[in-house]
Amino acid sequence: MSDTQRQLLFPHITRIITEFRAVRKKIIKEAVLAGLRSALKFVLPVLLVAGLLVLGILNIVEQRKYPAALKRALQNPQDQALLVKIYEQAGNAEFRNWLRIRLSGLPNGEQILADLDHRRALTEEKKVGLAEALGKSPEYPDGYASLAILHLSSRSCGEATAMINKAMELDPNRAVFQEIKDLVAECH
Repeated sequence: MSDTQRQLLFPHITRIITEFRAVRKKIIKEAVLAGLRSALKFVLPVLLVAGLLVLGILNIVEQRKYPAALKRALQNPQDQALLVKIYEQAGNAEFRNWLRIRLSGLPNGEQILADLDHRRALTEEKKVGLAEALGKSPEYPDGYASLAILHLSSRSCGEATAMINKAMELDPNRAVFQEIKDLVAECH
């Protein structure tokens, strides 16, 4: 018997079946929503705890990044020389900014920062000057070694390695180049 014949012979059953389907859809929809609500009641706290756990782990990792000497220096702001040394060697820009704020809080912090910025600018000028000179005389190994030292002083370890390797390639028998290379190796 087809649906059309059934509708003609039993119209009240067809109406009941249609209503039953509508009620079943509504019950399923409400069950799904109730399941979602109860799942959210469980999932949201779990996600919140997981997020707090991740933040705690990141904080621990962040604290372990910095050497113990830095922690001592931050506890005792009078140890300016150590803070200045750490600031000069810090490669991470975010960390440098954080240290810059700490240094500026010292009694003569602004002067220290001005001196450091001046030294950094001079180092960059020397790098540019040496690079130009090496462009004109590329077979001068002392120039590459000097440039390696300048890169090393600004913690540009990759560039320092490339420059000292070039110097050693041009003059492999110079003992001082090996000493510089050993210093650069410690940079990494």
